[in-house]
Amino acid sequence: MKKFPFYELIKTLCNQGEIVEFYSYSGENGHFAVGEIVDCSQDAIVIHAINELGFDDGFFLGRTHDICKISINTPYVDNIKRLYRMKKKTFCATNKAIDDKTNLLDAYIRCMLENKEIVTCSLYDNSCMTGYIEDFNNQIVKVYLLGEDGTFNGYTFFNAKDIETLSFMGLEEKKYSDILRDRGGC
Repeated sequence: MKKFPFYELIKTLCNQGEIVEFYSYSGENGHFAVGEIVDCSQDAIVIHAINELGFDDGFFLGRTHDICKISINTPYVDNIKRLYRMKKKTFCATNKAIDDKTNLLDAYIRCMLENKEIVTCSLYDNSCMTGYIEDFNNQIVKVYLLGEDGTFNGYTFFNAKDIETLSFMGLEEKKYSDILRDRGGC
């Protein structure tokens, strides 16, 4: 397995409470994510996200090879720290120790499936979908799609290796949870 250049830094920052800016190759110029690293492996990183107002924005899992820059102690991070209103949340996909050889993406996909969490999947082909992971066979992911109004919008199938990011428990997913709760379930 090819070693990711930032891996030692990410491993050091993991679960340290450090707020970090993450930049990816696929992001538009100047766009980045901010949060705390809560899980990592050679292939993936899980970030407890903080929005620009200092509030909890759930978690997202991204590929380590997509990260092109990491910044800490910047003026923006200092401002986020002042605004920081996130209650400490933890979410481990396996509730076990995860070692460097664990496929973190697979572990989180299985966890989302088992816990029936609403997820937003962004794929490398620039498509994005929100719904429930309904099936996963170690390669193909089946997602029960939710429309903007929270209604069933069909199924989609894709290869797990095509996932760029997997977001859960964030503002987007909470929006769908609220819609479904108001409608009495899915």
